[in-house]
This record gives sequence, structure tokens and C-alpha cells, in this order.
Amino acid sequence: MSKGDVMSERDNASVSVAARGACCRVRRSMQCFGFQEAECDGCGGDGDEGRNVSELLLPQYALATGGLARDHRPLITFPDNNNFHIITPSEYRRLLLYLTSVPSLLEADMGFHIIIDRRKDRWNSVKTVLLRISEFFPGIIHAVYVLRPASFLQKALSEVSSKLFKEEFRFRVLVCSSVEELYEHFDRSQLTPDLGGELQYSHAEWIQQRI
Repeated sequence: MSKGDVMSERDNASVSVAARGACCRVRRSMQCFGFQEAECDGCGGDGDEGRNVSELLLPQYALATGGLARDHRPLITFPDNNNFHIITPSEYRRLLLYLTSVPSLLEADMGFHIIIDRRKDRWNSVKTVLLRISEFFPGIIHAVYVLRPASFLQKALSEVSSKLFKEEFRFRVLVCSSVEELYEHFDRSQLTPDLGGELQYSHAEWIQQRI
């Protein structure tokens, strides 16, 4: 489970995160709708700054829809858009620093639930996301829910592989065969329609509110 050491003040909160030698700081001002850039000291690694936050939000690599789990912890979703392999490690860090700053400090301090939807993808893509999260996540991870690939071959692979990789990660991983299995942990009012829920979410409007 990745943890950030949080030191905050009401007007200008700084969240410091350490993950396997990478140290980043994102400052959250009271201007909660502005795109906040991360101050990174050595976390880029390759020296390539990549795209800014506003550019990274458009492809929907990951989302903060405002949904909450039944325990009131905030939700981060990695939707099944078959594009996660495009985002670089430094861009991923920048995006996650922003998305985890969207909930209130009180909610963020409770930790996050994560849903990885890969029903239309391959099993390798599941592990790619899990490894990236394991390497860096700027907050406490309460649990990760994986909607596994639905094709017959990939489903068979997932049944074997899921038993092997669960012990690889420091956070709890629950592999789900259907969206119905999510309802034990999330009310449908807190999930978007692509996850069988009722939460009306427009990504374009969400971004527009933050420009």
C-alpha cells in the first residue's frame, strides 16, 4: 500500500509523496478548479516533461468522477479505453497527483478505492496498470477492483494469473468477473453507466469546470 506523508494548511496544502525513491510534491490551493501542476524533484527520470495536466485529462486514462465507495472513500477509475500504454511514467505521475487532489483533504486522507476496467482488453494490460500503481500512487490505497477481460481465452488466463499476482502487490486486489460484484462495495448511484451505475458524468463538462 503506497502512503503519502501529508502536511496541510487550510490555504495552501502541500502533499509530499515517496514511492520507491521518487519524490513529488503537489500544492493544492483554495482555487480548487484550477489545473495544478506537480513540483517534481527527480521523478521524471528521463528528463521528458511530457504533456501538461489539461492535455492528460482529455484521453481519460484515469478518472475522478466524484463517486464514493460505501465506506465514503473516494474512487479513482481506470476506464477500458485501450490507451493506457500511451501515457509515460512521468505523465502518469502528473495525472495521478492531480486526480487525487480533486477530493477534499478529509476524503483523500481516508484513502482511495480504485477500479480498473479491462473487460475489452488483454490480461497483460491489467498487470501493466497494477504495476504502475504499485510503483507510484500519491495516497493510501484501500482496495483495487479489477474487472477482468471478458473473452474466453483472456478469462482463462486471468483465472490462473490472478491467483499468482495478488501476492505481488502491497495493496488489496479483488478480481471481479462482472460489474455486479462491485455493488457490494459501491452503491450504483456512485458508479457511472459504463460500470452499471446511475451516476451521470460528463467528462467534457468536468474538464470545462476546471478551466
